[in-house]
Amino acid sequence: MSGDGDDSLEAMLDAARDLGLEYVAITDHAENLAINGVGRSEMLAQRRRIGALQERYPGMKILHGVELNIGRDGPLDYDRGFLMDYDWCVASVHSYFDLPRQEQTARIVSALRHPAVDVIGHLHGRRVGRRPGIELDTGAVLDAAESTGTALEINSHLDRLDPPAEVLLQARGRSVRFVISTDAHRTAELRQSKWGIRQAQRGWVDRGSVANTWPRRRFLDWARQRRYG
Repeated sequence: MSGDGDDSLEAMLDAARDLGLEYVAITDHAENLAINGVGRSEMLAQRRRIGALQERYPGMKILHGVELNIGRDGPLDYDRGFLMDYDWCVASVHSYFDLPRQEQTARIVSALRHPAVDVIGHLHGRRVGRRPGIELDTGAVLDAAESTGTALEINSHLDRLDPPAEVLLQARGRSVRFVISTDAHRTAELRQSKWGIRQAQRGWVDRGSVANTWPRRRFLDWARQRRYG
């Protein structure tokens, strides 16, 4: 439904099943991304469609998710009630890349504290070789991630590999959660998680701190408990 994806929902789910995945999150861009964001009515239609498709994939839980946009001062798409009905929420920076370090840090920390947000996507918003990452107070971000339990994505796309290894190294010894994400927009990209795994290894990330290495039940319980306690 988002203009960001190149393959159909069914094709992505078939590929995920064929890879043996036990759960998968569908995370189209939310409405505030003008280029290809998805409005509320379309998101609700997608949720119904996923519910109908779930029967075709009995061995794989399909999470209806969304990739939210972190606004200049930290606001997210939609209202809190609407967000709490998702199974999985990623919040990411897609604009205002030149703000001062203090302002960038404040908007990330605000998103980390939102009760519907499970993970911060591509923390620095960098595009390797094309756009440098935003300036952040890494210590403050890690403090907030640790205190809230919100995870940080390790983005597997070769254009991103975000966060950089030096940031991951700073998280060693902290109780910070991570999620290795394929950031897949087409079926072939579901296999690029290997690059995210290598990025995690470069940053000496402990496997136990990566939530999507956990058994299915533990992961799904963790995601649910973040919303409902």
